[in-house]
Amino acid sequence: MLSHHFRGEAMNFVDLVKVKKAKQAKRLAKSKRLGLNGARTLKGRRLKADQLFSAWIRQRDGGRCVVTGSDRFPQCSHFHSRKFHGTRYDPDNCVTLSAAQHWRWEYMKATEYRDFMLKRLGEERYLALREKSESHMALQDAVSAFFAWHDQEKRC
Repeated sequence: MLSHHFRGEAMNFVDLVKVKKAKQAKRLAKSKRLGLNGARTLKGRRLKADQLFSAWIRQRDGGRCVVTGSDRFPQCSHFHSRKFHGTRYDPDNCVTLSAAQHWRWEYMKATEYRDFMLKRLGEERYLALREKSESHMALQDAVSAFFAWHDQEKRC
C-alpha cells in the first residue's frame, strides 16, 4: 500500500483525504462565522459584498424604483461606476431602479440621472460624492471597509 507523508507522519490516502476535508470544513465554518459564506479570495469577498450591499440598497428603497415606483425587477444602480472603489459601497451613490429605468439612465448620467442625484443629495453632498469617486482607493480596502460597516449595521 502506498503511503503519503503529512507533517512527517506516514498516512494512507484515505486518511490524508479525511485530514484535508476536516481542514476545509474548519475554514468554511470560520468564513461562515465571519459572514463570508466561504469567500476567502478578494474576488469572493467582493462578490459577497456586492450582493449584500445591493440587497441593502433595495431594502432601503422599499424594493421599488425611486423614479417610477415600479416593483418589477428592482436593481441597485450606481451613479458613479463600481470601478471607482471609493464610492462602490457608498449608499449616497446608489438607488433602486427598475431594470428598464436602470438601462435608460445608464446612458444619461450626464443629464437626467445627474439632475436626479443633485436634487436627491443636494449640491454639497453631490460634490462630496463626486470628489470621493475620484479618490484612489484599492478594491481590497473598499471591500474591507464595507464588511466593517456591514458588521456594525448587523449589531444595531
